[in-house]
Amino acid sequence: MSVCVSGEKAGVWFDFSTGETGDLLDLWVAVRGGVLADAIRDAKAYLGVRDDMPERAPRKAYTAPAKPKVRSAKGRVLSWLNSRGLTDDTVAAFRVGGTTKRAVRLVIGWSCTDEIFQISR
Repeated sequence: MSVCVSGEKAGVWFDFSTGETGDLLDLWVAVRGGVLADAIRDAKAYLGVRDDMPERAPRKAYTAPAKPKVRSAKGRVLSWLNSRGLTDDTVAAFRVGGTTKRAVRLVIGWSCTDEIFQISR
């Protein structure tokens, strides 16, 4: 039997009497019997390698933001949209709404079930 201990083929073995060859885990199976999975488990135990998975941090719980009180675009909001090239028909077709508290707040594409698709502040 020959076992390479250095170089490109380090860990490869060859049994001249049977013609068997393989890596160190294959040699472990040949010498101790069993299957490769057992050899891997035994080798890990011999080397002190643990299979423990680190504990994961608990998943964060996310909640939907509160739905803003939005009306159809009028006044200052509509003027702002018009100044950016959106016509009244476009604003109506895409159901853009808004409020003017503190700053212009847009809500784009809300549905009749009050589902909000996008909020821009």
